[in-house]
Amino acid sequence: MVFFEKEIIKLQIKTLVYRGYGLGFKQGLAIFVEYSVPGDIVDVEIITKKKGYLRARIKRFHKRSSQRIKPKCKLFGRCGGCDWQFMPYETQLLYKQEIITDFMNKLKGFQYNININKIVKADNTFFYRNKVILPVGKDDNEISIGFYKKGTHKIIPQVKCYLQPDIVNSIIQDIRIYCQIANISIYNENNRKGNLRYIGFRLGMKLNEIVLFLVTTLKKLPQITHLYELLIQKYPSIVGIVQNINTQEGNYVLGKSEKIHFGRSYIYEQIGNKKFKIDYKSFFQINIEQTEKLYNIVANILHKEHSKLVIDAYCGTGSIGMYCADIVDQIIGIENNPQSIIDGNENLYLNNVHNYRFILGKIKDQIGTVLSDKSVDTIIFDPPRIGIDKEVIHYVAQRKIKNIIYISCDPATQIRDLNILLKFGYKIENVYPIDMFPQTYHI
Repeated sequence: MVFFEKEIIKLQIKTLVYRGYGLGFKQGLAIFVEYSVPGDIVDVEIITKKKGYLRARIKRFHKRSSQRIKPKCKLFGRCGGCDWQFMPYETQLLYKQEIITDFMNKLKGFQYNININKIVKADNTFFYRNKVILPVGKDDNEISIGFYKKGTHKIIPQVKCYLQPDIVNSIIQDIRIYCQIANISIYNENNRKGNLRYIGFRLGMKLNEIVLFLVTTLKKLPQITHLYELLIQKYPSIVGIVQNINTQEGNYVLGKSEKIHFGRSYIYEQIGNKKFKIDYKSFFQINIEQTEKLYNIVANILHKEHSKLVIDAYCGTGSIGMYCADIVDQIIGIENNPQSIIDGNENLYLNNVHNYRFILGKIKDQIGTVLSDKSVDTIIFDPPRIGIDKEVIHYVAQRKIKNIIYISCDPATQIRDLNILLKFGYKIENVYPIDMFPQTYHI
């Protein structure tokens, strides 16, 4: 049977898959439907045809799934900030557990049952994001600040986002109103004219600190100084306001130059008994409460394996290794972001950690040097979503490093990398799913 774009077909949603889509079948063909829930019986419109599958959107409900609830956010389904707010949290966890299990079952040729632990749930399922970056635009002379509509560059004006703290929602509205009244120049990505491009926040959730950063095209942002004064007076938790200058075209968010207009460019955050300085540009986990649970799992593994010399690869500011520093003899962190290492070295001093040292550079360029020490017994990988560099994982596997702890925010690339390790004789002992991003499909 041949299907056409914009064709309407009736479909029952069977399950949820990674990337957040509901999955149904017609004539044996997989159809992925956005914002659908298992149990929905719907008419869907085909929006994309691909080899072996279709993508579709809901046009009409014949029957709504009993698993559906009313989303808190009025913009849900329009704004691309979250995916699963229409399901109870326990149901979200159930499907995330199933998705992880399905991914692990795709490993090629394993002959044993992998121990997949129960997913670690979040205590706070809303208002948990400690970093937010939002595009700024103008439509019909009205300034918009918000997330993009899913799959587009159309900004959905934000009033209250349930993933970020309420204080961020309040500051955003104050900025929008001020910029509208003061006629602040707003960047237009179509004609590449204008000035203010993004507004961002880095938050120290436990220590109640906020750094506000504004991304502009030009070095000067006229009439903005009074806004800074108003915000500092109204929100005492703002410890810094930074202007980041980005002259590049395209989707690059941050530029290389900056100007601090007030305070500092970093916040402090507490995880367990460790305190961390985190610059607004540095990578750090989005959900601080779940991060502490993650770090405790890593620490328990290192303790159980009696790890001595540990490589902390893709280490960022070194927070994982520093959190575990009391358990091991020595840790070497490898990171290619200079700002992260600057913060990391200050964090060593802050926490009186003396058995951790950083190496600046790409993992693929440095791994051979650090693994020349035959006493390395453990590697912690925490790569970006693209996964581990292929040459790195082959090199590590050939060296037969005793323990590998692989932290991933994308199970698809993790499975790709695990397949390589399995070919070299490694065995997966445990999988620990942790829900870092409630209300989204991300794990």
